[in-house]
Amino acid sequence: MGYYVFISYSHKDSPFILKLAEYLRNFRISIWIDNRNLDGGQIWNEEIKKALQECNYFLIALSAYSEKSEEVKKELDAALSSGRAIVPIMIEDCNIPVEIGSLQCIDFKKRDLNDSVAINSLLRALDLIKNPDDRPFQIDRPPRDFTGRRIEIEQMLSQFERGITISGFHGMGGVGKTALAYVLAERLRDNYPDGQILVKMEGTGQNPLDSIAAMEKIIHAYEPMASLPGNDGEITGRFERLMREKRALILLDNAKNSEQVKPLLDKLPGTCALIITSRYIFTLPGMKRKDLNVLKPEEATEFLLRICGYDLADSNFAEKEEICREIARICGNLPLALRAAGSLLATNQDTSPFQYLEKLKDERTRLKEIGIVGVDAGIEASFGLSYDLLPAETARIFRMLSIFHFDFDGEAEAEICQDEGHKHLSELLKWSLVEYQENTKRYRLHDLVRIFAENKLKSSDKATSIFRMQLRYSLYYENVLFNANELYLKSGRNGIELFERERENIIAGQRWAEVNIDSDDLARKLCRSYPDSGLHVLDLRIHPKMKISWLKCSLSACQIQCDRQGEGVNLGNLGIAYKNLGDARHAIEYYEQALAIAREIGDRRGEGNALGNLGNAYAALGDARHAIEYYEQHLVIAREIGDQRGEGANLCNLGLAYAALGDARHAIEYSEQALAIAREIGDRRGEGADLGNLGNAYAALGDARKAIEYYEQALAILREIGDRRGEGNALGNLGSAYYALGDARQAIEYHEQALIIAREIGDRRGEGNALGNLGLAYAALGDARRAIEYYEQALAILREIGDRKNEGAWLGNLGSVYKNLGDALHAIEYYEQHLVIAREIGDRRGEGNALGNLGSAYYALGDALHAIEYSEQALAIAREIGDRKNEGAWLGNLGSVYKNLGDALHAIEYSEQALAIAREIGDRKNEGVWLGNLGSAFYGLDDIDKSQDYYQQRLNIAQEIGDRNGEANALWGQAICLQKKNDPAQAIAKAKSALMIFEQIESPSASTMRKLLAEWKK
Repeated sequence: MGYYVFISYSHKDSPFILKLAEYLRNFRISIWIDNRNLDGGQIWNEEIKKALQECNYFLIALSAYSEKSEEVKKELDAALSSGRAIVPIMIEDCNIPVEIGSLQCIDFKKRDLNDSVAINSLLRALDLIKNPDDRPFQIDRPPRDFTGRRIEIEQMLSQFERGITISGFHGMGGVGKTALAYVLAERLRDNYPDGQILVKMEGTGQNPLDSIAAMEKIIHAYEPMASLPGNDGEITGRFERLMREKRALILLDNAKNSEQVKPLLDKLPGTCALIITSRYIFTLPGMKRKDLNVLKPEEATEFLLRICGYDLADSNFAEKEEICREIARICGNLPLALRAAGSLLATNQDTSPFQYLEKLKDERTRLKEIGIVGVDAGIEASFGLSYDLLPAETARIFRMLSIFHFDFDGEAEAEICQDEGHKHLSELLKWSLVEYQENTKRYRLHDLVRIFAENKLKSSDKATSIFRMQLRYSLYYENVLFNANELYLKSGRNGIELFERERENIIAGQRWAEVNIDSDDLARKLCRSYPDSGLHVLDLRIHPKMKISWLKCSLSACQIQCDRQGEGVNLGNLGIAYKNLGDARHAIEYYEQALAIAREIGDRRGEGNALGNLGNAYAALGDARHAIEYYEQHLVIAREIGDQRGEGANLCNLGLAYAALGDARHAIEYSEQALAIAREIGDRRGEGADLGNLGNAYAALGDARKAIEYYEQALAILREIGDRRGEGNALGNLGSAYYALGDARQAIEYHEQALIIAREIGDRRGEGNALGNLGLAYAALGDARRAIEYYEQALAILREIGDRKNEGAWLGNLGSVYKNLGDALHAIEYYEQHLVIAREIGDRRGEGNALGNLGSAYYALGDALHAIEYSEQALAIAREIGDRKNEGAWLGNLGSVYKNLGDALHAIEYSEQALAIAREIGDRKNEGVWLGNLGSAFYGLDDIDKSQDYYQQRLNIAQEIGDRNGEANALWGQAICLQKKNDPAQAIAKAKSALMIFEQIESPSASTMRKLLAEWKK
């Protein structure tokens, strides 16, 4: 295996160079350095030559000694002749060799490895730091008054130098585990250039973070706008891929136990380091455990003196030092207790250290254990003393702060704790009973302080006042969720960021309502309002399973209140949630229950919505006939009750269903009716959607130019009303239309714009669609590598959001890329995966597509029997579900198989059936395709005149609808006919025209055509 860095230097510079080599080895790279890598008896010149040939970088240390060294000169000459990347460092003023005079030297003249400018420059030059500005460094700097722990720090740093990269700090609460971890992280910062990530595991809370949630937080540290995947396996896979080859340090703070941490540890690469803090003692494979005790008496005294701010020059310093030593002893030399006690002394000038000491002694017997493992009375004593000195109202606010299990802002505290201007919160901050995060402007309670406050709350306040406070908390964060949703609709990312800041509080607010659902009417109302308040943002930012849980809670609230209408609405919403997961069968169950309730209570609008949703579910399954039945029933109701918006929506859905059947004429008819209604009622959003559907209908007809007209109209409206999601969809549609015209470059421009918007607003589904469409465009350009890259990114997102239907579709597209690369066996693997998913979710159209693609793959392998078998199965499904367009496609495929078998008559029969269907449903593009296939079949029968006629018909259609690829293929067909008729001049002219078009659209066919044309010209 080759070396990463070859170091060339003079032995007289060894002291510094050897230290530098050891520093670089911390990055898990191989170093070649002569006095370390040459064994006795080896041929020096041969070893040098071999090492230079294998290394990635040649690092030369320039000094007065190396300037005179013949060995260094020979090594430099060898590096230059072998083309190695050269990185010069200047460790002493000297003349720079002429051969590398143009290279930038890194200044190490101080010979100081703590010189961050020089070190970072070197790491960047050696490609050991990438995108430094994008790296997440979340771990705070250690407290400025951090004291002691010298031995522990040196022990831990020593173990990292020995290659042990998993450290565990265990000890009682308040012992200073986190602060020590911050010190260690700061000292190791340069060793892990890909970031330092803090994950608060909430091990002492009511809802400790599980390993999957910890992985999600690390994913969000690198990808802030990432949405949550659909299941634990997908999250784990994404985490593993993200962290692969990264050199990052991760701090898991306040872990509960080994079971909480081990699954995450198992997926981290060896290049990462892990620091774990916990109150509970446990071990893990490869972990070096350090059980922290309290500070040594002299360290505790020094720490307390620092917090109090006592000056050594003070004439009473010796007396104060002695008293502080005793206070530290009574506080158990525990850092958290020392900080609380010291802050009290520092902020209360009228309390002398002696008075405080005497009161502290009395208070030790007052307070009891707080009821969690690892905490002694010393902590409660210090908190109790601070608490007893608080004014009554400040003490009340302190008790109420125990409601916050996560960080919070001043506005939330003022509203929930009824602390106007959060003045009492500011007072508590002085006592170090509350922490303030300057960078986020948010507050938090250390978990021990929160537990102490919570116990005081339970013992001091009435149950009714506690309940009202908890209710205010739930109400407040339901309103925050509503505001995040509204902000998302207006500006996208800002709403997402607000939700992310308050995620834990929002979830806790909903959980409180759920817990109290049986006992309080307001809690039941909150259970119902939480899912509605976050209608759009929740779909993007919480796990789909959590969304379903919230909806089921809302459903239970309606059932308790005997609200049959609300029950029906929630059943319908549950159906939508399952449909979005790709589970249309489950969705149908809920929709049918909603439909039954609506009919029972005579809710015609609800009945119509349920029917429409059933139509959507069957459409998702590929059963357009069934979908149309439900849409038509909904349409009757909408017209009956005068619901024009609902009428327009159903007409729009009917248009989509007929388009799915390949009946573009009906699709256009219904879409035009929907458009008329949207314009009549002034529904601009609906107007934009209907224009888009009309574009889809014309695209289905193969008339991409007409489709573009409608897409552009839709885009203008969506931009006018600020509908960013709709704008992204319209841009994607325009990209698809240009792709259909053979203009892949223009398609890429539109899909890239759609991708930007999807990422900006956090629309993971839209992001996946844009990535997949970019894959299609690059595949059309013959760039298989980039196509596969985009397909795989799209596939990852679809798996993440649980979209099984489109997961199958993109697997099929991956298969097509490999088929076009000539790797039919690889293609079959992907097509079979698509087939499994389609059958699993009941997607009949997807099943037919997978079978048809399998037929094409076996055709490419020359296995005609399997090709016919799969194509016939696909044809049967298309006929069963009334999919005329795909019926024509599979007939055409069968024609191609028979043509390849030399059975031209069967080939013509199937192609004519496909042509008839295309003409029947108005599919102009495929009409041209099947005309071309007939031209090819008659060419095989040596009926050149008939072949020419079909190719001419194909040419006419392609030129009419702007199908550049089809136009080129038709011209090429005419060229081979003319060549067969011994008319080389005309044949070459036609072939040149075809080649020109293929080159213009950057078709991979251009290179093949160029070679054939060259042969014809000979």
